[in-house]
Amino acid sequence: MTTSPSTTPQDIPFRTRFYKHELRFETPPGGEFRPGGSRAAPNYTDRFIDRLCEEIAGRHFNALVLYSAYHPFEAFLDYRGFPNAAERPAAMRRRNLGALRRLLAAAKRNGLRTFLHHYVSHFPGRLARHLGLGVGGRQAAYDHPRIDEYNRYVYRRTFELLGDLDGLFMNFESAPGAVAFIRRTLMAVAAEMKTKPALYFRLWGMPDVEGMTEMLDGYDGPKGLIHKGHETNDLYYYPVADDRVKVWKKAMPDVEFAFSIGPCHNCGTNISRKLWTDPDYVHQLLDSFRAKGADSVSFQSARELLLCRLPDA
Repeated sequence: MTTSPSTTPQDIPFRTRFYKHELRFETPPGGEFRPGGSRAAPNYTDRFIDRLCEEIAGRHFNALVLYSAYHPFEAFLDYRGFPNAAERPAAMRRRNLGALRRLLAAAKRNGLRTFLHHYVSHFPGRLARHLGLGVGGRQAAYDHPRIDEYNRYVYRRTFELLGDLDGLFMNFESAPGAVAFIRRTLMAVAAEMKTKPALYFRLWGMPDVEGMTEMLDGYDGPKGLIHKGHETNDLYYYPVADDRVKVWKKAMPDVEFAFSIGPCHNCGTNISRKLWTDPDYVHQLLDSFRAKGADSVSFQSARELLLCRLPDA
C-alpha cells in the first residue's frame, strides 16, 4: 500500500487493511515443508519484531496475518490429549510458541489486529498413520470423528494459548466446499467462546454460496470473506478485479468483504515483480476493488518486503 507522508488512516477507503507476514517455525532437520533455518521465528530478536510491527502499522495497515504452512498448529501446540499427533519435539514446540506470543504481543502494541492463516481439515501425518487414514499430496481423508475431535482441540487450544490472537483465516483449497466440516469443528468451538474470534474465509475452493451464507448468518462474531483480486498467478491482467465477487456480495451484502492483492499466489506470483512496483497499476486495481464493493483489502507477499528496513534481518 503506497501512501504519502501526509496520509492518515481516515484517508484510506478500506476498513480492514491486512498485511501478511510469512512466518517460518523451527522444524526438525530435513523434516518438512518450509524449514525455518536461521530465520525461524524463535530466532527473531525483539528489535526485529518491534520494528516489523512498527513498519507495518506506519504504512496504515491495521491487521497482521501470519502464514507459515498449511497446518501451523502442529508447530506450537502442546498436544495434551493427542499424544499420537505430536511430531515435533516438545521443546521445539515451546520455542515456537514463545516466538509467536512475542510477535502477537508486539502487533497488539502497535494497534494491529492479529490473525493466523491455515488450510482447513489438515492434521499431522503421525495422526493419519495412527488412525489408518489415507493421505495423498495436500488432499486428506478427513471425514473421521477423531479428526473432527482433533480440529476442535486445535481451535480451542490455540485461543487458550494465544491471548493476543484475534482470529483466523481459513483456506478451502485442500477441502473444497467443506462447510459441514467447518460447522462441526471451528464454528462449534467459536460458539462456545465468550469473546468471539474474528473469522475470515478465503473463497477459492468454496463453491457453496448457500451453505456459507447460512453458516455465517448464524455466527454473531466478527466475520468476513476474501476473494482473489485476479484468478490465477501465471497470466498478466488488466487492473480490474475479478467479477465473480458479485455473486458473494449479493448473497451476503452485510458481511465484510476483502480483495487480496500483491506478489503472492493469489495473483501475479510468477510474473509480478514489475506489476507490484507500478503505483498506477496498483491504484487502478484498488479503485476497481472499491467499485465492486470491497470493504477491505489484504496485501499478500510471498517474501517479506520490509526486510531491508529491519534490524537483525
